[in-house]
Amino acid sequence: MVAPAVSTPTQLRRVASVALALAVLQPACAGSMADKGPSQAPMSNVFLRNSFDTDPSIYLGRFVPRNATDIDEGSAMPLTCSQYVKYRFIEGGGVKFTEHMAVSTEVAARIGVPVIASANASASKNREVKVEYTLTGKMVADITDPAAFEQCCKEKPDQCTDRFIGEFLQGTGAVYREDSSAAQIQGQGTNPTNGVSGAGQASREKSWTQAIEFPNPVYFAFKVTQTPNNRATSSCGAWVDAPPSEPGFVFFVGTSREMKNERSARDRAGFDLKMKAYSSVATPAAPNPDGSPNPAAMENQAAQRWAMGIATVESCVEVVSSPKGPRYIGRVLGKLPEYKPGAVAPATPSTTSPGQPGTPTIDLEVPTIPIEVPEGGDGE
Repeated sequence: MVAPAVSTPTQLRRVASVALALAVLQPACAGSMADKGPSQAPMSNVFLRNSFDTDPSIYLGRFVPRNATDIDEGSAMPLTCSQYVKYRFIEGGGVKFTEHMAVSTEVAARIGVPVIASANASASKNREVKVEYTLTGKMVADITDPAAFEQCCKEKPDQCTDRFIGEFLQGTGAVYREDSSAAQIQGQGTNPTNGVSGAGQASREKSWTQAIEFPNPVYFAFKVTQTPNNRATSSCGAWVDAPPSEPGFVFFVGTSREMKNERSARDRAGFDLKMKAYSSVATPAAPNPDGSPNPAAMENQAAQRWAMGIATVESCVEVVSSPKGPRYIGRVLGKLPEYKPGAVAPATPSTTSPGQPGTPTIDLEVPTIPIEVPEGGDGE
């Protein structure tokens, strides 16, 4: 077992738990930035923590209640089978990310995330925030005896659910909430209690307002992992097994095989999503003899253009255990207007949620679109 790392004693003294209740002193103490371009769909199994600290190991391996949707690490339960879930630390390499993450009701209320109601009951929208961060490390679950863990879940089903907390992300950065206010806001300030600071202004256009800043490495988010061989549904959400439906639109779910890293899993799931959309209206070419994707698989140009315009609604990466260590499975939910000959989706779609209206566009000239095939990176 490798203890979570803090770079220097100075950082250890300076980095304290970030209490979100104090993160927003006033609406004016916030930075704002316009969201240029399409919105990014939230990773549906990644959640912002309700407090940031330097050692969340007591929560790793706790089980999430079945069918729970309002998730934070405090609501997860330490059960008997949790004893088989150890952890290890993996260096993050200083990679920079911008991701949308789900937040619990409690966290949303504390930092002022607006509640968005959906007119379509089958298309509820998670509360979410945008997080810009530099990854310094990850605390990941390490099931050293998978057979004993599986046996525990089989013999004691009340001591094991279908999901558990399997990873914590460590890094530095900032959290932004969506600003739906039309009021002009300008201001700057620092919370003297926790050092969280922000500055900025909000305009009438859709924008993101800084709610939290964490300049020193802390664990700020966690991932929910599927329990092996005890799957009631994917840890990504019910949409994996039961995609939503909406008149005039079709939904597809792309899935990758087990990959060595998250990026490969996401890329392969995205390619699978487009191939499934294309295959629903046209016959693709056979894959390469070695089973790898064929770049020339989409020969019907109209169907290709339609499939390539698919909009991402949800995306997720699940972590699974294997004899070779953690492996990653990417999943993505996409949405398209129903296919009609001569009618294609916009070339640059904006991310939508089920229930949002959309209209197919007509384009008589259908150029050939190059298909980017994900590189290797599977578990072999």
